[in-house]
Formats: sequence, C-alpha cells, structure tokens
Amino acid sequence: MPSRYREQLRTDSGPAMVCTPAPTGGCLFLYPLSKWTQIENDLMALPSTPKNVDVQRLVLGQASDVQIDSKGRFLIPAHLREDAQLKEGEEVLLIGMSYKFEVWNAPLWNRNRVKIAENVDMTDFPIAL
Repeated sequence: MPSRYREQLRTDSGPAMVCTPAPTGGCLFLYPLSKWTQIENDLMALPSTPKNVDVQRLVLGQASDVQIDSKGRFLIPAHLREDAQLKEGEEVLLIGMSYKFEVWNAPLWNRNRVKIAENVDMTDFPIAL
C-alpha cells in the first residue's frame, strides 16, 4: 500500500480491508472496511433478481478480509490471486479509485488501459477533467 494512503486508511478503518473480485473480471477490488460495510449492506438490500444474486455471489461470496501490516503490505488469498491472474514475480498495480482500489496484474492492466483509451468517448462527459 503506498504510504500516501496508509495514514488515511489507518484513520478510517485501521489495518482491516476487504478484497473481492471485480464483477466484470480482470482485477480485484480492495475496500477499506468502513466502505465495505456500506457496499455489503447495499448489495444485500437489492431485490433478489437473477442478475443481483449473481453479483452478490461474485462479490460477497468470494470476499476476503485482508490486513495491512506496518510496512503497507497485505496478502491476497490464493483464490483471488488466481482470479486476477496475479503471478509470483510479476508486477502488481494498485489503482486508486476514490473509495476503493483496483488490484491488477500489470501486463493485463496495460492491455486493458490501451483498449479503454481507444474506446472512451469524452464527448458530452458530465465534468471537465
């Protein structure tokens, strides 16, 4: 965990975080515990449609608690590493996304980033960046 985030996370949630697969695949989501509780409650409040239940299974059913140590390290469980194609010896990227992080296999992120950049249309985007 980059040092610039550690102090804020300690204040908000302590060392506890929750890691779960992104429902669309490709990466993992890493939530501070305080935000995860809200996400979990929101997901459980959804009507029991097939789509909602599938998302609940993917996100809630595979979620794992992780602890950040004093050096900012955390261990991702094997089943989640496999889902996100995180391999020993390969670079892993942590992408800050406001209230959560995305954890990516670096080569996979680079391929996806290029596709996203090619497909994003900023015409009529609601805010100026």
